[in-house]
Amino acid sequence: MSLAGAPIEDGAPVDLLLVPGGPGTNAATASSDIIDLIQQAAKHADQVASVCSGAFLFAAAGLLDGRRATTHWGECQRLQKLHHDTIIDQQSLFVRDGNVWTSAGITARIDLTLAIIERDHGFAVAREVARALVVDQRRPAGRPQLAAALDLQKPEGRFTPVLEWARHRLSERLDVERLAERCGLSPRQFSRAFTAAIGITPAKAIERMRVDQARGDVATGQEPLDVIARRHGFGTAARMRRAFARGKRLPAITGNEMEPLTSCEE
Repeated sequence: MSLAGAPIEDGAPVDLLLVPGGPGTNAATASSDIIDLIQQAAKHADQVASVCSGAFLFAAAGLLDGRRATTHWGECQRLQKLHHDTIIDQQSLFVRDGNVWTSAGITARIDLTLAIIERDHGFAVAREVARALVVDQRRPAGRPQLAAALDLQKPEGRFTPVLEWARHRLSERLDVERLAERCGLSPRQFSRAFTAAIGITPAKAIERMRVDQARGDVATGQEPLDVIARRHGFGTAARMRRAFARGKRLPAITGNEMEPLTSCEE
């Protein structure tokens, strides 16, 4: 058998064992040959990674026992039901637990790949790869799989320009007065129109974007919380914690259903 077109020799070192998902996953998990191949290759792999429903193959091979993992949001509950020993993260685009990486739907593989490149070769190389692919360097690992309506605003939406402007300045002061000035409205006019169009107040919208961006940095655990809090406009770790708690209780967006960012069928 082979991986990426190259024969796998017994005991041969593997830099990265990457397992895709897709419609054939269910049949593959029933194949003892495939599961045995994954188990043997994983023993000699520096890192192992799955895309979308490829997590089911990892789970069947025992690679996710006692680990945090994710898969496409539509399959998370089934993965948890089949593999109780796996700690399922239904929110994140990708999860790293030790040398085991798992990712959500097919587009999340780009974020996963860039994260692995950054880990192995540094920020500069990952940035160049992202530029070649014409994508953001990468979305944070903890970014929710289900996008809030703020991320789904139509290009012609009235408040899309100011939201995009604010998204790149989350470390700055972004009160109603400044946002209103950007739109050429009084604070009262802006607040009323924005809330009617988006379904939440400007302050809650900014907080939601900050929480989304900060979540990935918090998940990595590589920096002090106060540093992350300042970078994303919270000021202090205590304020960031309160914002995270409030984020779990944010009301639904009026007039928009939550839609998947990623899908194995894309």
